[in-house]
Amino acid sequence: GVGAGIVKSIGISAARETLRTQLGSLVNDAERGAKLFKELLDFSDVTPFEVEPLVNASKQLLAFGFTADEQKDKLKLLGDAASTVGQDIGDVAFWFGRLKAASEDTGKVIDAEILNRFTEMGILSAKTKKQLQDLSKAGKNGEAFKLMEKELSKFEGGMEKLSATLNGLI
Repeated sequence: GVGAGIVKSIGISAARETLRTQLGSLVNDAERGAKLFKELLDFSDVTPFEVEPLVNASKQLLAFGFTADEQKDKLKLLGDAASTVGQDIGDVAFWFGRLKAASEDTGKVIDAEILNRFTEMGILSAKTKKQLQDLSKAGKNGEAFKLMEKELSKFEGGMEKLSATLNGLI
């Protein structure tokens, strides 16, 4: 009845307040966290993803050093890939963040586990995986990261296509 609707509405508001507060803590600015939450809320309206998985993916990216201002572009890139291959956007963001962290350490070869995970998810081809490994072995981890972003861009439009399906419209 009406009481259950009110309780559900309060629960949704409380969950959103928690997510907004978490983002504010991660960016060390409550106002910027609220703005980022609003951006993610608006983004969820035009993607097949609910706001909570987007916020969780954003928190992953923030934890790996991406800025609040980079979130929308990175989440679009990752969301297109995730929706195309049927993966959780949070998982894709986690591995993308690990790749970014690894790419910043030019003294180390990028961990094969990271590249293997992208291949298992259907995001990374064997050919590009080999190119990434070769770049990393040559000490060019930054170039490897840029190549991965280029590889992810081949999924551009994936969220839009998925949003137009019956499941995406529900």
